[in-house]
Amino acid sequence: MMKLSGLSLILLVLPGMLAPALAEPYLVTAKTAWLYAKSRQQWTLVRGQIVEAKEHNWDKALLWVKYRGKQYVTRRKYFRSRDELLAKLKAQRAGAEGRIIGINKQLDAHYARIQQFYSAIVQIQRDAAIYYKLRNLGVRIGNDKIAFTTAATQGGYRQIVPRNKSRKLTVQWEKELAEITAKTQQLEAERRKQIQQVFQAHLRQKHYEALFQRYEQSKKDYEFAPYRVTARVARLYMKQNPLVTLGQDKFVMARPNLRNQSVLTVEYNGHTYSGHRKYFQKWPEVEEEQLKQKLKLEDKVRLLENGLKLLACRMQLYGPLAVGLQYRSRVKGDFVFIESLTIRPGLHDLFAITYPEDRLIVYAVNLPRARKTLKNWKKEVDALADAMREKTEALAAARKALSKLTSKHAKLRKKYSKFINRTLETKSD
Repeated sequence: MMKLSGLSLILLVLPGMLAPALAEPYLVTAKTAWLYAKSRQQWTLVRGQIVEAKEHNWDKALLWVKYRGKQYVTRRKYFRSRDELLAKLKAQRAGAEGRIIGINKQLDAHYARIQQFYSAIVQIQRDAAIYYKLRNLGVRIGNDKIAFTTAATQGGYRQIVPRNKSRKLTVQWEKELAEITAKTQQLEAERRKQIQQVFQAHLRQKHYEALFQRYEQSKKDYEFAPYRVTARVARLYMKQNPLVTLGQDKFVMARPNLRNQSVLTVEYNGHTYSGHRKYFQKWPEVEEEQLKQKLKLEDKVRLLENGLKLLACRMQLYGPLAVGLQYRSRVKGDFVFIESLTIRPGLHDLFAITYPEDRLIVYAVNLPRARKTLKNWKKEVDALADAMREKTEALAAARKALSKLTSKHAKLRKKYSKFINRTLETKSD
């Protein structure tokens, strides 16, 4: 037998000593909790049982417990009051909601950075095919017009971005892109975890409130709770004889067998039977399972939608940037003068071109490089189009699965509600 150590505990349980008045219900939250009298173990309680108890006024690590008409001492850490349970869940929910807000901000920044990297990679590939040189300014005409001299140029064409530099930066940015993508995936996983904690806290709050309400209504039968049959067939026994067969998704009122945790005590049609615990699922467990399934699919839909948006943004990068490179092959020479550029070279001022005020910058396309760049871009755009088709199909399948799951859960909840209403009507009669 286990013994509680400590002189104070032995003194507290001397015969004849009167314990303080017991008033508050406490739930056993540990797997097992032991009740002591005269420093010896007398009873064992299991998780889910409720007893009347009160904190000891001499030792806050102990509880006075009233059980089966007698008073015992037990360790405080094995029990929680209703207010403690609800306060803990409220704190967990608030903490998870706060973390979700922080994670969402980080995700917004990460996704914006990812788009910047994709834009940077494409733009530097374009810039590697564009050259520049300086042209002298002519005579000012009037107040705001400038005439250019036709013959004046300043040297030959120069590269905006050296080819080797372009390749080196592309490799560097792709590496950084992979790193930030991995961090984003980790944040998404943490976000799913926190959202699940918020909803679990809400469901457990409902469960504890219902449990204590049943206890207030009947201290004898409060442990009987709704269970769902999960197996195709579940049999109920009386004196080891199978007498009743239940089908899947059938609901019954049952409670754990204190002597054998693998067995349930089941009430059915006015009789009490025994059933194997593994074939039944408590309703709060059903709700948590439904929650996990629903959140998983909802998150899958959200990620697929975000993925499609990112692919669409990447597809749009190529159009404006390709405009300045698309010249027909019949043009003679390696360079073609560009009158204007929709997107100016010089990514984030990394390759800003400085020149005197009396000079004008002139851009030209290096045709061999432009053709090679456009050829590579076509392959990338085709690959993005294939990826978009695959994601679109996956999104449609995920939405369909979520719709089916939602319908399935709704039917089961409707069945559960009918069972509860019928059970309440039977008790009232």
